[in-house]
Amino acid sequence: FSHEQHLDAAADKIAQWLQAGDAL
Repeated sequence: FSHEQHLDAAADKIAQWLQAGDAL
């Protein structure tokens, strides 16, 4: 488990939150 993978996972979550916000 690398630190970069953790950052990528966090970026994916942020992208999902932004998409959810745009949908509202």
